[in-house]
Amino acid sequence: MVVHIRDCETDTLRMPLHVGEDRSRTWVLQRTEKGLNFQHIHLHQDGSVDAVSPYGGHTAENGTESLQSFPVDAASKTLFEENGLAVSTQNTWRLGFPSADTMSYELTRPNRSFIVHVDLSQPIAEPPPAWGYLPSAK
Repeated sequence: MVVHIRDCETDTLRMPLHVGEDRSRTWVLQRTEKGLNFQHIHLHQDGSVDAVSPYGGHTAENGTESLQSFPVDAASKTLFEENGLAVSTQNTWRLGFPSADTMSYELTRPNRSFIVHVDLSQPIAEPPPAWGYLPSAK
């Protein structure tokens, strides 16, 4: 798995996520007037938008400089319910930096906890863009 911080704009970061040859996912972190918004964008190889995209949440409280939590937002709950994924309506995502060399991504909900640690200590070659990637897509 590779996370690539591809675009850094004033209030938005876009981070394509590659799992093997699958380049369908991009994380989008955006600063808002009320905190931070974290969305998952899923595109098919032909660039078309997946039925369950975008989804995510907005910070509900202040985090710390090394950890932010994003409870699922209302639009994502509706999207999940419409697509038979009601179990995901209780999702909370967390982005963190447990150390200077590690970024963490965590998904929690009742009876589920999933965490991935991304090693930031070893630079790698720039991966290709995510499927359907457009720098101005928000």
